[in-house]
Amino acid sequence: MKTQNLKNRAAKVSQILKALFIFTAFFIMQVSKANSQPIYPYTDVKITVGTQGLYDAATAFSKTNDTFTAEMRTEKNPEDVFSSATGEIEKSTMEGNFRFRLPANTANGYTDCYIVIKHRNSLEIWSATPVRVYEDQSNEMNFTVAGNTYGNNSFNAGKRTVMHSGDVNQDGFIDLEDYSLIENDVWNFTTGYAATDLNGDEFVDLEDLTIIESNIDKFLTVKSPLNPDGLKKNSQLSVSRKDIVLNQNYPNPFNPSTTISFNLSSESPVKLAIYDITGREVATLVNQNLQAGAHSFNWNAGNFTSGVYFLRINSNGFSETKQMNLIK
Repeated sequence: MKTQNLKNRAAKVSQILKALFIFTAFFIMQVSKANSQPIYPYTDVKITVGTQGLYDAATAFSKTNDTFTAEMRTEKNPEDVFSSATGEIEKSTMEGNFRFRLPANTANGYTDCYIVIKHRNSLEIWSATPVRVYEDQSNEMNFTVAGNTYGNNSFNAGKRTVMHSGDVNQDGFIDLEDYSLIENDVWNFTTGYAATDLNGDEFVDLEDLTIIESNIDKFLTVKSPLNPDGLKKNSQLSVSRKDIVLNQNYPNPFNPSTTISFNLSSESPVKLAIYDITGREVATLVNQNLQAGAHSFNWNAGNFTSGVYFLRINSNGFSETKQMNLIK
């Protein structure tokens, strides 16, 4: 009888301990779940966006994943930033999820705001109008649809519109300063995740120069409700692309000589030199002050081996490069 009582007591103790264990586990799960949830109003926005340099026209998607920053700005002047988020845009969808913290006093469970997208080497874009985002649920914003960016300030890539690439220094302009930064990295054979690598192949090369060359004469700048006509820049370089026009050498490919020509709008100091594939200067065609007008020079490469060479002109901080092909 005594043994049976002990067994009954042991069974009750076991049941109590099991119930206590279950309750403790449930309590820990609830605390953990509560801690994993935001304690502030938030919203998730699925953003579709891409850049000119990363865009692959053949697939209508991006060539590689990359990180973007998104901001929420108040819908009324002065359009202050009240929330920001960073997310990765996936190459095969050009989509990424961004979680924003919302003001604690959000009314009616939603917020009206401008959404602004920034990328390390592209011109920032704003949503065409304020958009409504709802708390605690998924929202969507597609910047690759024509007309969805403020002032239509995006690059028409055919099936999609994307951000203009080339604002390397992130000053809101695509200009000669950006071109010079890219060109400098080309000659220094810069590799890796660099802002000057516009096409995302981790090499700063002539492909990146080609991309910015297509934008540099368009006077591209950020357009927004703050600056509907674009930003205004006070500083000006003494020489611009309009002051010097470097023509492609002719013929090209060539053997063994080719003619190089350029135009000056005003008297300028000019250096015109040839570089090999390693960036070593192999010939200097001119290095002096020249009068305004058309100029041409002949380069005889009879003593050089077949290969790719680069023609580079410099004047008062301006520089431009052309590729030449010697085939013997």
